[in-house]
Amino acid sequence: MIDEKYIKLINQEIDGINSPRESKRLNKHLDQNPEARKLHKELSALSSLLSKIPIVEPPEHLEKNILKSVPFNTTTKRAKKQSIIQSFIEFLFGKKIDFAYAFSLWIIAGVVLLSIVYSVFFKHTSVNITDLYGTMIINQPVGNFHVSERLLINENNVQGDVQLSYSSDALLVEVKLNSQSEIDIGLEFAQNELVFQGFRKYNAVDNDLLVNNSSVRFSHKGENNYLIVLGRTTANLSPIHMKIFSSETLIFSNDLDI
Repeated sequence: MIDEKYIKLINQEIDGINSPRESKRLNKHLDQNPEARKLHKELSALSSLLSKIPIVEPPEHLEKNILKSVPFNTTTKRAKKQSIIQSFIEFLFGKKIDFAYAFSLWIIAGVVLLSIVYSVFFKHTSVNITDLYGTMIINQPVGNFHVSERLLINENNVQGDVQLSYSSDALLVEVKLNSQSEIDIGLEFAQNELVFQGFRKYNAVDNDLLVNNSSVRFSHKGENNYLIVLGRTTANLSPIHMKIFSSETLIFSNDLDI
């Protein structure tokens, strides 16, 4: 277990904002604590990796889509808000409560409701998050990542290769593909062993990325490189099943194993 204050110092050290005294204090702790030293090494490697990611401008339609998702309501007067909240509290408790208490209870109820919505909706629904990611490609493992398996792909005018790398906390699946026609790539994994953490692509093109609790699926055409990041929740892992479809026909299937 790493003390929270040293985690803060590690992050500040990587960001280059520690004072000389704080750096000296951190280095002394790292010499005495292997777990903290490991965390510092992994975060430094990740920071180095992220610093190489080129800045990508968001799609033009992203701002418009976000604004459209924000509900517009003209009834925003304070008196009406108070009336709605007070009515809700009276419905729950059968009596009037001071507005300050009612407002606090309203906030608590909102937090609980938000937690329920998150657990029901976001954890069990496929999402399209193509527009939310930048670009990144790794040619060699970084930090504590080790190459586990490499596969060559040469099927139905689809060429490329796949590399699986792993650490104690995550898996990296690097996919390099070249195809003239559009294909779909799917990765299936055990939801109690792995969790999706990120998706990167070298060329910023639409990929219809779909993610759920046990799979990642995206489309591809032309030449591009992809990186899928999966977080580990257990030490022993089942194989990742990789499939490639062309016009809904399976043209490639293989397992990636550590």
